[in-house]
Amino acid sequence: MKAGKKISCVVGSCVLLFSSVAFSANQEEGKAAPFISCDKLSEPQIAAQVKNDFMHNRLPRWTDEKALVGKKAVAWVNSQDVTKTATGYEVPLTVRGAKKDLQYNVVVDCEKSTITYNPLK
Repeated sequence: MKAGKKISCVVGSCVLLFSSVAFSANQEEGKAAPFISCDKLSEPQIAAQVKNDFMHNRLPRWTDEKALVGKKAVAWVNSQDVTKTATGYEVPLTVRGAKKDLQYNVVVDCEKSTITYNPLK
């Protein structure tokens, strides 16, 4: 191999390594997705939007979660447990399924219009 090819292989390996580390870190932090503008929503409205987002946008696409809960899943949020933060809200979400229950700490960022599902273990 010539010196130029060795350097590009080393650089390529480094990029691959850093990409896999970043992907791993993102998996541990939760699953983020775009969310509606929520600056003017109340806590009960945020709770309803989070439940709706999970059941209609996330669960149909997240095959692992769908397999865990089964076909009949019900999601709920106690709107009194929704907490206002500096940039949005934190929402405890429970999803009850025929096979298993899932729990998430959902972070809604109103400034970035994102929602992040952090599974509780």
